[in-house]
Amino acid sequence: MNAFQFGVWCTLLLLSTPTPAAPTLFRVNLVTVPHQLVLDGELEPVEQGTLAAQIPGRVARLLVDVNDPIVAGQVLLEITSTEPAARLAQAEAALLAAETQEQDGQTQLRRMQSLLARGAVSRREFDAARVQAQAASNTVAQARAGIIQAREGLAYTRVRAPYAGIVSARHVAVGETVSPGQPLLSGFAVGRMRVVAYLPQSRLGALQPEQPFAVQLPDGAWLALSDYQLFPYAEPGSHSIRLRLPLPEQHPSAWRPGQWVKLAVPLGERRVLRVPPAAVLRQSELSAVYVARGERFQLRQVRLGAQDNQGVEILAGLEAGEQIAADAHELISQRGARHAP
Repeated sequence: MNAFQFGVWCTLLLLSTPTPAAPTLFRVNLVTVPHQLVLDGELEPVEQGTLAAQIPGRVARLLVDVNDPIVAGQVLLEITSTEPAARLAQAEAALLAAETQEQDGQTQLRRMQSLLARGAVSRREFDAARVQAQAASNTVAQARAGIIQAREGLAYTRVRAPYAGIVSARHVAVGETVSPGQPLLSGFAVGRMRVVAYLPQSRLGALQPEQPFAVQLPDGAWLALSDYQLFPYAEPGSHSIRLRLPLPEQHPSAWRPGQWVKLAVPLGERRVLRVPPAAVLRQSELSAVYVARGERFQLRQVRLGAQDNQGVEILAGLEAGEQIAADAHELISQRGARHAP
């Protein structure tokens, strides 16, 4: 091959090589986005508490343990105590005696009324019989109230669940002697949960109550919440405001008390620089973009902020009006194609 033929071959090779397309440019501008403060929140049950002993006695049976599911009204623990049973027996005996006296008083009253009609007794004697019959009726009412009180005391020997839930702690064992007010079992209701977070007092004035809150649950999903409760006082240690947001009822296994969540608090709007996610080149701890400089591009490190489906926030490294490559990886591929042998 002579020099002329070699030159023609090189020309044909260059003409047959595809020219890389010009990279797509993106002009960086300020955009208005919702201003949100992301706080660490915690899930807690709406209904939770500790059952305490109402009477003295000894733990005879313990029917549940920690992590056991329970239903409303279920017997959880039994306390052996002779005093409530003895009081009920005394109340029943007192009621029987009072009813007997009431029957006798009513019989005597009817007899005195018949004698009064015939003039055999005085009005004073009849009034005395009527007062005695009324007193017997009052004694019966008092005895029946004693029965109700004694039965309630006996019911305290069987501790029942106030609502459906899960047992979270056990404070006594079988055979242990308990006294009134001593904790027995702790638990919480399933399904009804809420988010608890603490808002810094410096951000209280910027809170936008008409805008919805957003919570990121442990499964990664975001949930919008509009109902919230802001406590009227600050916590003594952190000087922050307690914030509670009820969650919709879910399956008992969906959320667990004590799990950490992210809570986005609405604070109005702000102006930020935002670029497409594809424009950012990430390598280890380096985040950078290709900034257009005429026909060339300069790799510049940037500091990133929040990211969503709309783009990535740029905190530092770029200014409004600059142009960058819309797809950093595509630009790298085109540069590699240019320098390929």
